[in-house]
Amino acid sequence: MTMTDTAPRPTMEQTQERSVAYDILVRDMLPGAKAIAGGIYRMYRSGLRPGIEIDDLMQDAFIALDKAAREYDGSVPFKTFATPVIRNAVLKYMFENYQHATRVPYYFTKHVRTLRNYERKNDTSITDVDEVREILGITRR
Repeated sequence: MTMTDTAPRPTMEQTQERSVAYDILVRDMLPGAKAIAGGIYRMYRSGLRPGIEIDDLMQDAFIALDKAAREYDGSVPFKTFATPVIRNAVLKYMFENYQHATRVPYYFTKHVRTLRNYERKNDTSITDVDEVREILGITRR
């Protein structure tokens, strides 16, 4: 092949097949893209500055899904291929635009929820560290 030669153009049938495959990939992965964006939002929301909206993350997830579907080569299942592309795009957007995002570990939010429920149930306010340890089942080292 010389510099002037080009790859053969796909036929109309090949183009339609590719379009149908693209539509199926995107449709099947759309709930997954929403779940990834929503999960990242929930994971970081307590450390986010005002102004970040879940819609912004969803939009980036959909753009990444489109990119993944266009670049997909069929070597692995599409979900395996698309998930990191979507996750990385959403995280990149968040950290580029909202540098002070801080991840709050799940066990921490679970502990806070447990303590708040205890306070509500017993109509009290927890002020003692030893009481917190006892409620959460944390032992001293």
